[in-house]
This record gives sequence, C-alpha cells and structure tokens, in this order.
Amino acid sequence: MKGRIYGALLFLASFNAYAGDAVLTWDPPLQYEDNSTILPGEIQSYKVYYGQSDGGPYTNVVTVPGNVNTATITGLAKATWYFVATAITTNGLESAYSTQVAKAVQGSSKPKPPRNVR
Repeated sequence: MKGRIYGALLFLASFNAYAGDAVLTWDPPLQYEDNSTILPGEIQSYKVYYGQSDGGPYTNVVTVPGNVNTATITGLAKATWYFVATAITTNGLESAYSTQVAKAVQGSSKPKPPRNVR
C-alpha cells in the first residue's frame, strides 16, 4: 500500500465564470508523503470542498474523476466562497486540503419581471 499523498494541490479559481458559478482548476500531486512517485491512474478522484467561512468548515463537496483537473460549481448565492481540494488514491487515501482560494460570486438570480406591462 502506498503512503499518504504529499502536500497540497496547486489550486486556482477562475473569475471568468457566469454569475453564480466558480470554475476551479488544479495540478495533480506528483508524490506521496514518502516521496515515492504517484503513477498515472493512481489518483481515483478529487474532492472540492467549499463554503462561506474563511478557513472552513466547508459545508459542501463535489467529487470529480481523477483524470479531470477542473470543476465548475454552479448555482452559488451572492457571497464570498472559499474552496479547497483533495486528491483520493485508488486505495482510498485522501490528501490534506490544498491551499484555500476565495472567490466573490455575483450570484445567480432571476431577472425581475417586466415593468409597465400594458
């Protein structure tokens, strides 16, 4: 069994998403904590944790496949949202949190109804 995943993922939040969305990307980890190399296919999935509290707790989570290094979180309310990611190996070991990133989301709200209908 391999050791724990080493270090944090490089994690970025995009500010070019639609209102209410956050597009996140990251670089996969290259090593386990014992400095052995993570081979292709050994990352089963990533989890993106997020919430409105700086430093957590992160009250929401989405999981993406290990061959994907991006996630789009949709339907976010207008607020500052905080995100971290983890990597999960095929053995079920989960890394520590990545560096936290923050994004001020404009929110996803419906337009007001038409005015002055006659």
